Amino acid sequence: MQAPSTNQLRPVVSSSCPLLIDQQMWIRIQYFSRVRKVVEYIDQHPDEPITLDQIATIGCMERTAFSKLFKAKIGITLRDFLQAYRISKAISEMKASDLSITEIAYAVGFSSLPTFERAFKKVTGQAPSKYRAMLMQKNGLLATTEGNEKPANGKGRIASSNTGANGNDRNRDIDNLESRTG
Repeated sequence: MQAPSTNQLRPVVSSSCPLLIDQQMWIRIQYFSRVRKVVEYIDQHPDEPITLDQIATIGCMERTAFSKLFKAKIGITLRDFLQAYRISKAISEMKASDLSITEIAYAVGFSSLPTFERAFKKVTGQAPSKYRAMLMQKNGLLATTEGNEKPANGKGRIASSNTGANGNDRNRDIDNLESRTG
């Protein structure tokens, strides 16, 4: 019998642990080959519905036996893992793009927006839209002002040079436009 090659020994699943998955759990996932194969499949087919029968077949086991093995080796149920894994992927997508919450929900494998919203809130404690707003604010992508404070120029606009390219006072021009339209 020939020894496995280095490529066969290396886990194919991303080496970085998803946000909502415990680091020790991730190490166990990569260690147990049957479980690793299943997680690789989940990772490669994020937007497809996944059944326990499919997963058990990939893990070369009967569904009940695989479900028990997953819980025993990883420490949580397959269903809870799949939910946390998909929510982790959704959060990563929220950080990296401006796709709508609905697009993200379907892209990470949820079959409906309400199901995604319930799962997201269960896992993170917040609605997806509030979580995204918090991420955007934290990353400087969402401009907010504290309370009712106005920006430095006191006129509800971002402070900048008041003189335009033609030498006119831009704030005066904006004030004139606002008084004509308002």
